[in-house]
Amino acid sequence: MARRVTFVAVLAVLLAATCGNDTTDDTADDTGTTQGQPVVIDTDMSVEGAMSILYLIRHPEVRVEAITVSGTGLVACDRGVEQALGLVALAEGGDIPVACGSTEPLSGDNAFPGPFRTAAGSLSGVALPTGGEPSELDAPDLLASTILDAGEPVAVYGDGPSTNLAHMIERSPEVVDNISQMTLMGGAVDVPGTVFDNPDAEWNVWVDPTALDTVMAAGVPITLVPLDATNDVPLTPLHLEALEAHQGDEVAETVYQLVRGASGLDAGFVYLWDQLTAAVLVDDSVVTIEQRPIAVVTEGGVLSGATVDDPTGTTVSVAVAADREAFERTFFTTLLGEPFEPVELSPALSVGYDGENWTHDAPAALPAGTYAVAMTNDSDQSALTAIGWLTGDATLDDLDAWESVEQPPFLEVAGFVAAEPGASETRVITIDQVGQNIVMGLTFEPDSANRIALFDVG
Repeated sequence: MARRVTFVAVLAVLLAATCGNDTTDDTADDTGTTQGQPVVIDTDMSVEGAMSILYLIRHPEVRVEAITVSGTGLVACDRGVEQALGLVALAEGGDIPVACGSTEPLSGDNAFPGPFRTAAGSLSGVALPTGGEPSELDAPDLLASTILDAGEPVAVYGDGPSTNLAHMIERSPEVVDNISQMTLMGGAVDVPGTVFDNPDAEWNVWVDPTALDTVMAAGVPITLVPLDATNDVPLTPLHLEALEAHQGDEVAETVYQLVRGASGLDAGFVYLWDQLTAAVLVDDSVVTIEQRPIAVVTEGGVLSGATVDDPTGTTVSVAVAADREAFERTFFTTLLGEPFEPVELSPALSVGYDGENWTHDAPAALPAGTYAVAMTNDSDQSALTAIGWLTGDATLDDLDAWESVEQPPFLEVAGFVAAEPGASETRVITIDQVGQNIVMGLTFEPDSANRIALFDVG
């Protein structure tokens, strides 16, 4: 369903955001050695994280040894542990231990907003099987003991704040010698962030910047999967349609339900953040990687939580772009247990802005449906395209005459496509009501809105 939001709220968000078959993990070869890369998972138990957990458990080249839930993450820790245990049971992952971590960041008082945590805690309303009991160890100790007791180097996957990982390193610094790689979702290097109060920060880093700084300083090989790459892999209503055709088992059905309940899906605000990170851990060929010296801004203030290029920073592998089709093919094929072809995202509407003029390529009539909308911003300022409809007898003249910053009562907004200067972006947006459909081009300068087109729904 399209979501009604105020211009104030939407612009605030956009300014911030422009933004195989089931396999077991205990297979042994002829020598009795357990097969697969040992992996520990540190998650914030978002919907995206849940899909990543299922993917990693199901992957034939991965052996999940432990799961920890970030107490500073998106989902309250006790609830997250319960859900993680349920996912293990669903995926028949065996006796994978699960533990909760600290609820306080290493420094500061940044946190996910309460409404975010409440909504995420429902896990799209999906019912999971009852899992086992949580580990008696807390998250840092479980991570450390699992890694130190492994007979080979262990890979670390993280999709939330790095609080648990930092505490692990502080308590057991020797653990770094048995970590092969950390693959972490977080940061925004060359693109805007997602945090309301800090347009340069991404949520996972902003919540606990000192934690990521601590982890990066430990000397562990790190692959950072920031918004730079995840912006290339949107999750859209077209994916929901594709997943509906892949309902071969309980895991596939659960994935479909998770996506169906994802908040913001119709408006184009959801990305495969964590899922891409999980795929990179297994095969980094699905992204373009650059070696970059990255520093985390840890002090308070407007830049807190930013990840910036800095010659004095730690050189890490940064995923700067993603091959969407290759990623979707490998990720969903493994997750669903049957071949999956990438979703076609050819734009049905194209909008351009050069700093003075707006152009558009769109049909003369825009029926209700799901559309890929592409925007190219050739100007020197941030800009966006708004897709929606006018209700009742309202016209563009009524919209032009509206002087309040609040959204007019006669305007419904289905979604936005925002692009930074010199950038192009594509979003999939669903228009699900009949009315006078509009496409608006907007800049972030006061009084500079430029409405470019009006479509009558046929």
